[in-house]
Amino acid sequence: ASNWQLKVNPCKSSVLHLGSKNPHITYSVNNSVINVSDLICDLGIKYDCKLNFDEYIDSIVFKAYQRLNMIFRSFHSRNKKILKSAYVTYVRPLLEYCTSIWSPCDLQFINKLENVQRYFTRRLFPGAVYSYQERILLLELESLEARRIKADLKIYYKIIHRLIDLDPSDFFIFAPNPELGRGHHLRLHKSLCQNDVELNSFSNRAVNCWNELPSEMVTAKLGFLGFKYKLKKINKNKFGYY
Repeated sequence: ASNWQLKVNPCKSSVLHLGSKNPHITYSVNNSVINVSDLICDLGIKYDCKLNFDEYIDSIVFKAYQRLNMIFRSFHSRNKKILKSAYVTYVRPLLEYCTSIWSPCDLQFINKLENVQRYFTRRLFPGAVYSYQERILLLELESLEARRIKADLKIYYKIIHRLIDLDPSDFFIFAPNPELGRGHHLRLHKSLCQNDVELNSFSNRAVNCWNELPSEMVTAKLGFLGFKYKLKKINKNKFGYY
């Protein structure tokens, strides 16, 4: 930092200790001790010393409800297409920013996120008896959980076909002798996991969905745009609880 004349402000820096066996060493910059924090905000995403995103999810859900209520107060029109467009533009991106990093496995947080869209669709059909599934079908929307899984699958495709500068071996284990088993030639093998955190990590949580994709979808010849198009046509019931 000194060589590049980049000053580091210790007052605006913090240390996050990770791991139960971490010795919690005190760090300093220019003889100024850096404060220890239990919560870090990195590129807009908050996580704590246990790598939990609970507080981040609570914060974006709160902001999403604020934006929804602002939309319903600001728009005099109750045209469903207009309100849906406002929701897709101003609310849903807030709930989907970098989901491949923080996508929850706990049903409590899955429901908390889904309830935002459930609330929005219910406001568009006041007094109606449609279920949530019927409402999103009428509005041509997908559940937020299905969209998170599909976002994972898109990054799976990019990593496996080296469309981004990440080594597939750092994330995935390819199934041995795939031609002898069922499915396509790029089937993945789930890692042995010691806890739910590992089981629901990015490298594992969408493996079953990836392996169930048709072989013509996962091929490099299709291209990423073709993969995205075909992914939209996949039966949404295959993905998640909703």
